[in-house]
This record gives sequence, structure tokens and C-alpha cells, in this order.
Amino acid sequence: MLHCLVGAILVLALPVAALRTNTHFTSASKHSAISSDSKCCEQVAPGGYYKPSTFELNENPATRKKGCDQALQPSVETWLSEIKHRSMNDTSVFSRLCVPGHCAEQLLEPLAFTLLDPRLECPDFAKSRWGAKYESKNSMLPQLSKQHLAIPSDPNIVGQGKALLFDLGASWYGGGNPVPGEKDGWGSSGKWFVEEYNKRGINFDHLYLWEANNDEETYRAAGLPANLSDRITFFHTEVQSDGPGPENPFNILKEKCNVNDYCVLKLDIDEPDVENRIVDHLLKNDDGMRDRVDEFFWDPIDQEPETAFYLKLRHLRELGVRAHSWV
Repeated sequence: MLHCLVGAILVLALPVAALRTNTHFTSASKHSAISSDSKCCEQVAPGGYYKPSTFELNENPATRKKGCDQALQPSVETWLSEIKHRSMNDTSVFSRLCVPGHCAEQLLEPLAFTLLDPRLECPDFAKSRWGAKYESKNSMLPQLSKQHLAIPSDPNIVGQGKALLFDLGASWYGGGNPVPGEKDGWGSSGKWFVEEYNKRGINFDHLYLWEANNDEETYRAAGLPANLSDRITFFHTEVQSDGPGPENPFNILKEKCNVNDYCVLKLDIDEPDVENRIVDHLLKNDDGMRDRVDEFFWDPIDQEPETAFYLKLRHLRELGVRAHSWV
């Protein structure tokens, strides 16, 4: 994965805060109010907090001295197993997030190694040929694995609002490779989000999609389920970070994402300058955009080290956003 900088001033300002063991943040509650007799995580720390796990503190790109070694394999196995069984409990592995308006503390995958599936970094998993098995089962390159991502396991996180996906760089619904017979080196986002969230009891009410290279007909033909046929809005255009039209996804986000909705934003458009500005807007909460985003997935493309990418994801978590690496 290739990463990029938001801006020299911003990145230089992040490391001190980003490497704290506990970060408290102040944020307006986006969802339902908390009753006075509830035992909620933010009663311990008003305003919420982000607490990276010991695993993340030791193995993130900014601090790790080496890759995954044999001693770390049990922790990696716990990481993947608890996500697979949707029973994340081990806080030595999973980092903790408390968001105002949500009583329960949320567990997120550690931001570790190269921010991809940790099996790509661990030699013992390579010996087990997990990559070949993954390819065979999924017809997809193992570098596209998302089995390490901790998405919400409790549908109550949506609250009384809608679940909305804003997919910047939507490609085809079901992914695929345009070269017949070749493994999928592109991956899917729409299908993955719909199916994985559905497994956890979360059904998207609408998908807002931006894609410059493929049109809506192509997207629909790549496996869009019939029950979603009237639940997509497709923008066949390049994404812009600013401006008044739908090319700027923040205009649509502001219009369609209400305060009680659960809004997921994915960014993967292969345009570093535009991506940088979009992330910059989120970090600065320009026009209140970050307050509308509950969950964020980002796959930057550039030749910067993972450290800068890690610090931005980490900072977004510190600001109350469920931020993840994407592939």
C-alpha cells in the first residue's frame, strides 16, 4: 500500500498527540442522548476517548522496529479469530474508542505493521500458505484481504437513523478483474460493505457512489442485488475536494446525512492531492463534515511511508471517528 501526507504542518503537529496511550476528545453527540442512570463509557471520561491497545502502541508504523515475528503470532491469531467470530474482547490487541452518544466502548482493530492484513507481514502465516488458500477461496489477491477490519458488530450502533454509505471510488459493485482468467486485483467495496455489515445486522438504506472510470450501468451489471436497485445514487464523475456541485461529496454528505444517521465514508480515488484535501477537511472538521462521519475507510496512493498514514488514521480516531485502512 502506498501512502501520502495531508500537509507538512498538520503531520508535524500530530506525532506528540498521536503516540499518547490515552487520548480524550470533545465532540458533540451525534446520536441519541444518554440517560442519567446509564453506565456509559463517557461517564468515565466526558467527551469520549481513544485508547490504543498495547499491540498497537508497540507495532504501529511509527514505533515498530521490525515486522511480525513468531512471538506476535498468538496475538495476530486472536485478532483475526475474534473478528471472524464477531466477539472482540481482548483489549491487549484491540484498541478502544468511546464516542459520545454511544454507551458501550467500541473495539477497533489495532493500527499495526503496514496497516494491511497482518498475515501479509507474519512469516509463519506465509509458511501455512494462507495467501494461496485465500486466493483459491475468494478469487482475489491476498493483498486485498479485509478480514482484519473490525467493523461494528452491534446493529444498535446505528440508533434510530439510517445507515448510509458514501463510496468515493466505487468501481464495480462486485469488484472483479477486467482481464479474463486473472485474479481480482481490484477488489470490491459496495458488495463488501453491504454483505459484511448485513452479517452484523446493519442494512444500508442508501448507497451514494462516485466513480469516474465506470458508469452506472456497468456498476449495476457487476452483481448489484435487486433489493438495492432503487437504493443507489451514482455520480459518474471525478471527485473534487471543494466546490458547489455533486463532484464534491461533502455537499451530498451534508444534504443526505442527518445528525442521527450512521454514515460510512470510503475514500479510494487514486488522486493523492484530492484525497489529501478531503482528509484535511475531516481533520479540521471544516463545515462540520467530520461530525457527520461515523466510520471512515481510506486507501491513499503515494510513496510516503506508512507512518504519515498511520498518524492521520490515529488522529481521526482520537477525534471520535472509527477510522480504518482500506485496500
